[in-house]
Amino acid sequence: MDQLDLLLKEKNNIECIIKATCFINNITPKEFQTKSRERYLIDCRRMAYSAAKDILNFGWTRIGREFNMDHASIIHH
Repeated sequence: MDQLDLLLKEKNNIECIIKATCFINNITPKEFQTKSRERYLIDCRRMAYSAAKDILNFGWTRIGREFNMDHASIIHH
């Protein structure tokens, strides 16, 4: 867990959330960014959206902008 703690303390921004989520789910950031609908990738993205909401206190619209998605899609996840 030490590496995960370092990733989250690095900066409070979306890149750190993505790095931590990828680390937890054992995927690459490139896989995270794909538009693939494989279940494990969708779950990973959902984790990142939730972390952005809970940890960074971003609103739905801000999270949507950060991930290039409509805010309604973020709410759905």
